[in-house]
Amino acid sequence: MPKHTRLELVKKEAVIEFVARKALARIMGDPRLWPYFANTAALDQFWASAEDERRRIWGPAIDPLDALKDFNPSYIQDNELGGP
Repeated sequence: MPKHTRLELVKKEAVIEFVARKALARIMGDPRLWPYFANTAALDQFWASAEDERRRIWGPAIDPLDALKDFNPSYIQDNELGGP
């Protein structure tokens, strides 16, 4: 697999991890969110609510591209990507 393809996978992984960490940190750090994520029924109810209500409850959106602000592929060696 070419290096640029492996770098794209690294970027996608960074975005996924960033969003997951930010979401979990927000949920755990804001007791007002806990009831909405306490169990499956509460989570289903949260997602069934109107989009504007979910946005009001959740707060500002997480920008997934924030994960790549400092991404510089020149610092990543081919061998760190599983290359030769």
